[in-house]
Amino acid sequence: MESEEFEQIPWANLVAQQTDGVDRRLYIAAGVIGLIVVVAFGARFLGGGAQPTPPPVSVLEMPVAPVVGTQANSPTPATSMVIAEADLRIDEPVDADLLDRFVEVRAEWFVTDWFTRDGSDETIRSIERALAPGVATGDLPHTTTPPPPVTFVEWARAYRTEAAPDGRLDVTVAYRAIRETGDGFVREPVRIVVVSLTRDGDLVFVTALPMEVDG
Repeated sequence: MESEEFEQIPWANLVAQQTDGVDRRLYIAAGVIGLIVVVAFGARFLGGGAQPTPPPVSVLEMPVAPVVGTQANSPTPATSMVIAEADLRIDEPVDADLLDRFVEVRAEWFVTDWFTRDGSDETIRSIERALAPGVATGDLPHTTTPPPPVTFVEWARAYRTEAAPDGRLDVTVAYRAIRETGDGFVREPVRIVVVSLTRDGDLVFVTALPMEVDG
């Protein structure tokens, strides 16, 4: 009897090859699907974060609140009020206290100019503008030859005002001057003078030059 020969097939190797082939395809497919999902969600996320730009609104399309009642009595904001100084002075008397204070300020101003010797033409013009018409000054001490020592008024303060029977106002002013010397500037003692002024409407003029008095 002839002996039978059997061929052995390596089934384990075939199974392994088939299994390996299927696994690689599954991995590739899963990777492609996953990439598509990530790209889709990413595009959706980025697209949803941007806010749409609102269309421009025309001025004619702006809603306007209706005006109810009259606005005649409604207050006007202070920032929108522009009142000229001349409007405030029309047909209204000047406050007496304010005018009295201006008289004192004018006296302080004049004393400062009168006792200042700085060689400035503006100082002389300021003195001449303050004087009432007809007030004789003679030769101003600012223009003497040789020129006087350089002097500046450090401060001037009016502290008393007295009304005379003829209508003039005598203002007492204390002041201190600083005078130039060969060694520099020195402060002089405080001096007290009386300046006479008159009112002409809202204007104030000097009618008598400063006269030194005891305090």
